Amino acid sequence: MHGLDRRLVSRFFQFPLVSRTALRSLASVGLLTAGLSVWMSNTATTAAVVPIARHIHQTFPAAPERKKSFGTALFLTSAYASSIGGIVTPVGSPTKLVVLGHLERLTGRRPGFIQWILIAGPVGVLLFLLWLALAIRLFGPFPPEGPVVRRETARLMRGHGRHLSRRPCRSDCSRL
Repeated sequence: MHGLDRRLVSRFFQFPLVSRTALRSLASVGLLTAGLSVWMSNTATTAAVVPIARHIHQTFPAAPERKKSFGTALFLTSAYASSIGGIVTPVGSPTKLVVLGHLERLTGRRPGFIQWILIAGPVGVLLFLLWLALAIRLFGPFPPEGPVVRRETARLMRGHGRHLSRRPCRSDCSRL
């Protein structure tokens, strides 16, 4: 609506470490999704990240079968990383409130916020690493290319740079 996906992509891919290879792009999208999902709803996080994944997939330089395989891995990574990030804190998804209630009813104790993170954090990291290994095994090997994503992002920033740094305004903004 306001080009938020373009702004996120442009900021995200300004870091060379993120976009140097297809595998780094895949892992970076997963980390971004999991990081957002720690504090947001899994559904909202996935909805926010899918336009970013779509842009990465569209600019991916590869043969059609490799591009399709990378796209599948990319979109599944955004979905799974959202669920994995959601387990790290009790606020990641509403179902954990039910789990906390059952734990309290069964054990008589309710784990605190920090206690939950200390237990679920390492589990989340392990699950994310396992997912990346599985994605590489199922959909890889990914070609080493990645600079086209950065070049495409640079083109996007040149074309829309003046709009990417601030929120676009409708014609009635002058009255504010």
